[in-house]
Amino acid sequence: MLGRQAQNSSLYTVKAYRGPLPANYAGIEFWTIAAPPDNHPYAVWWYLHDLDVWDVTHEDIPNNPEQFAMIVVKVVKVVLSP
Repeated sequence: MLGRQAQNSSLYTVKAYRGPLPANYAGIEFWTIAAPPDNHPYAVWWYLHDLDVWDVTHEDIPNNPEQFAMIVVKVVKVVLSP
């Protein structure tokens, strides 16, 4: 799973909600071995250079590569529309 810079920040971040995907919600439910660096009750942020967070550069646009933070996930559920 990839994450860009957080709004108004220079930190590359993968963002998610904790726990299973609630009923009547669209989204992706996943598992990861990347431990989040904090213990927020409902949100999780993995920051570039945290343990198990990779630095990935996407170079599809010439002269304008885009950088991401990445965690490895196993997708267990996908809901396109509730």
